Amino acid sequence: GSYQIDDRLRIINFVSEDTKDHIAFSSRSHCINIDQILDVVVSNEAIHHIEPGAWSRLSVPERERLVVLVYNSEGQSLTAVDCRKVCFLEADQESAKTFTMCIRILQRYFEDANKPSYQSI
Repeated sequence: GSYQIDDRLRIINFVSEDTKDHIAFSSRSHCINIDQILDVVVSNEAIHHIEPGAWSRLSVPERERLVVLVYNSEGQSLTAVDCRKVCFLEADQESAKTFTMCIRILQRYFEDANKPSYQSI
């Protein structure tokens, strides 16, 4: 699979390979607004976000490449347990860490950009 972030850095689009994995999304492509992302974790941090059986089937190198993106598609305040998740393997551990850091930076940017601005009198 692959992902792409739009030119305005607002939407990430995931495209799955031609496997059964895309059935969960009803299509091979799935878009998420960056401001819907609640959490993004990498490697051993991800153990709390995936099923134990899935975790145990991953090799150590795959666990190091694992990225889990947790998002809220409902527009309501939900806990991470109630939200949707996208799990994928990056090319290597460094790429997984870089992706995670970039998403966290974008999250922070949109948090600040969406705060109401107040004018002093």
